[in-house]
Amino acid sequence: MALKKSELYSSLWKSCDELRGGMDASQHKEQPDFTVGRQKFKSDLIPALLLITRYFSAEQTAIEAIETELAALDQQLDEFKKEQGTEGWGSKKVVEGEGDKRRITAKGINARLNEIGRDAEYADERQALENYAGLLDKQADVKKQLKAAQNTL
Repeated sequence: MALKKSELYSSLWKSCDELRGGMDASQHKEQPDFTVGRQKFKSDLIPALLLITRYFSAEQTAIEAIETELAALDQQLDEFKKEQGTEGWGSKKVVEGEGDKRRITAKGINARLNEIGRDAEYADERQALENYAGLLDKQADVKKQLKAAQNTL
């Protein structure tokens, strides 16, 4: 008895499914090495790092400089938090999140600044909040620059 082609394929697929276990299609997708516009590319023949190093070294150097600036801003924010402490900032309104995910947000800072207004009693707190908000704004700008530079590369 001859086996039909469709029966053979069906049998092979079933066998393969049993061997690898049912895999979802999302598990088969590869991440692209780089994108140009909406097109995604996988550099199988020449590694992406080699292409970037050889032909886009100026852009990569610019990205590294922006990453260094961002790291410096992150460090300044951490040092500022340690020096100033957040207890006196109406901390329940400025600090959001729980446990390790606690962070100070621009939204919380602006809310606290509006709450205290120009009251002379809170002058030191207002100055600290304004300084921290300035650092957060710089950090947001640098992150935008980094993303733009990475998209350009």
